[in-house]
Order: sequence, then structure tokens, then C-alpha cells
Amino acid sequence: MLCVITGVAGSGKSSLIHGSIPAGEDVVSVDQTAIRGSRRSNPATYTGLLDPIRKAFAKANGVKPALFSANSEGACPTCKGAGVLYTDLAMMAGIATVCEECEGKRFEASVLDHHLGGRDISEVLAMSVDEAGTFFSEGEARTPAAHKILTRLSDVGLGYLTLGQPLTTLSGGERQRLKLATHMGEKGGVYVLDEPTTGLHLADVEQLLGLLDRLVESGKSVIVIEHHQAVMAHADWIIDLGPGAGHDGGRIVFEGTPADLVADRSTLTGEHLAAYVGSDATVRDRPCCCTGSTCTGSGRGRGHLPAPASRLRTAGRGSATTGPRAHPRPTPAVPRAPVPVPTEAEAGAPVPTEGRTPAPGHVAAGVRPPAAVRASARRCRTAARSP
Repeated sequence: MLCVITGVAGSGKSSLIHGSIPAGEDVVSVDQTAIRGSRRSNPATYTGLLDPIRKAFAKANGVKPALFSANSEGACPTCKGAGVLYTDLAMMAGIATVCEECEGKRFEASVLDHHLGGRDISEVLAMSVDEAGTFFSEGEARTPAAHKILTRLSDVGLGYLTLGQPLTTLSGGERQRLKLATHMGEKGGVYVLDEPTTGLHLADVEQLLGLLDRLVESGKSVIVIEHHQAVMAHADWIIDLGPGAGHDGGRIVFEGTPADLVADRSTLTGEHLAAYVGSDATVRDRPCCCTGSTCTGSGRGRGHLPAPASRLRTAGRGSATTGPRAHPRPTPAVPRAPVPVPTEAEAGAPVPTEGRTPAPGHVAAGVRPPAAVRASARRCRTAARSP
């Protein structure tokens, strides 16, 4: 079952789940903390993909696996396996230049003489995830352990990343998906995901929903703490907390299917979800949000909502996408009244000064300035003439 915990920010969603479900061997928890890694870390090292790759190279060439690590024996002695040389310019920003010894490949020349499937280790790390998935799935380079990790990376939409790309160059959304793909390999019967759509593009959310479906269909229970309406509409069961945040939150204000939440509309989440799927939404006359076919009322027996056509791709272009946390739409500007243009006679007429209080520092026409002002002006002129 896919259960989504909803509610305004600060209503107690994370506290409820993490306080009610103890961490154990059967629970896999993915929180919002950022992944850690230096400029030497990359997707291959972070996910553990490099271990089966090193072993495959060592077995094919009869050498030690440590030779195929840029942080170990096989590292270039000049750049120490970094591929670049960093120069500290003290008061200015440092610069990085490609190592002339290894030409940025990070390994010493003797290591690059060993091949697997016609490729050396630097060429493998330069592959994209999708390309490497094909490379390690067949032929001499077939490595099931590596292929399994690469499949998970592709499932979360990271098929374009290169295996050796430094983690410091990844965006926040890419790091979030990399972390999610790593945890998907852990064994457990219950998966707890805390706002997995953070940093994801709307097209990537669709891929995430497919991943959640595969987890549910494999017999896992998935609990998602989320604000994104697409995930809410995709749920089997929704638990909505509120009605407000802080002292006004912490209570369950709704529990049921997304269709019931839209029909009830008694909470902020229900109002925003109803606006997302359409006020006239019914579960029988619109495409299902995950199958693309006409829903029979239960959505493969799971009771989730049908979604409007192309909702995942068009939401956010001028409309709210994150439920109660969405920013209000800007108020349209009020048109200004036209400024009257003076006639020639009015433009040449003197400005009346009677009954008007001049602004500070303003001298009206025809009025002699005070003596202190005249004296100050004389001193300025004298100072300007002096050498």
C-alpha cells in the first residue's frame, strides 16, 4: 500500500511517522538530509557501484582490485588521483588545471593497460549510467551486481549522469535522487520517504511515481510524507494532519482515500487537491493517474484519484503545485490614470508660490536664498578656483 501523510508545513507529519515507526531491520527510512561527499566522490563510489566494477576488472586481468581505485594504489602519483591540480591563490579564488601526467584520467598509465570488454577503467567511469547499464549486462563485461545498481539509478531518472562525475557538480535534485536510488537497494518491508519530490522537475515526479508503484507491487508498504498533489492523487490512503501548524497542528483531520478527501473538502489539503484534479472530477470518467486508461473507480483496486490530462507536465506554469505551501497568485496591477499633458500656455506660465510650502532645500523662483547659503556657495567657488 502507498500511504501519503499530508498537511501544512509544521503540522507534525515527520514527528508522527518517525516517532511511531521505530527504526529497525525491516524499515528503510529516507529523510531530507543532504548527502555528503568530497570532490573525490562520484555516483560510482557513493552507490557502491565501483566495488563490483573493480572486482570485475581484477578478475579479468589477474591483478588486485585496489589498482582500479583512484583513491588507492592505482592513483596518478602527480595529482594523487584527483585528475586536476588545485592552485590556491590566497585572496583570490583558487584554480584547477588538468593534470598533464594522467590527462585527467586519474589513474597511472600502467593501470590503463588493463581492460574489461575492450574498455579501461577511465573509459568505464566516463560512461553514462544508461551506457554502462548496457555495457555490464552482456558479453565479457557482464556483471549482475553492477547492472542492478545501474538499473536503480535509471529508475530515478539519472541515466544521463556519468559514473565518475564529482558529487560537488550535482544539483540538489540529482543528489536527492541519488540518495533515493541508494536506499532502494536496502532490504525492508516498509519504506518511509520524507518529501522525496524535493528538488525534482515535474517530469521527474512522474518517474518517481513509477518507482513507488514498483515498490508497492513487489509487496512493500510505502509511507510518503509529501506536499505534492501528484503524489497525493496517486496514493491508496491519505492521512491529513492539521488543521494548522505548531500548536494548532498535530491532530488527524482526515483519513481515507484521495477521492474521499476531494469529496469532503473539509481541510486545506482537500481544497488544494480538489483544485488540482478539477472540481468536477469523478473516478469513472477521467484517465487514471497511473495507467493512462479509463479508471473503473478503484484504480487497480487502490482507490486513488484520476488525474487531469498532462497534469504532471503543465502544473506549475502559472499555477500552484505544492498544495497548502504554494505561494498565492500575484494580484493583477491596477491600471493608472493617464497623466494630462499641459498646453503651451500652461507650460509657459509661472508656477504660483502663494499658499505653498516648499520642500526642504527647495528655493522657489524669485526668492533670494538666506545669507548662510550664499556664504557657503562663495566658499565652494573659492575652493574650486584655488590650485
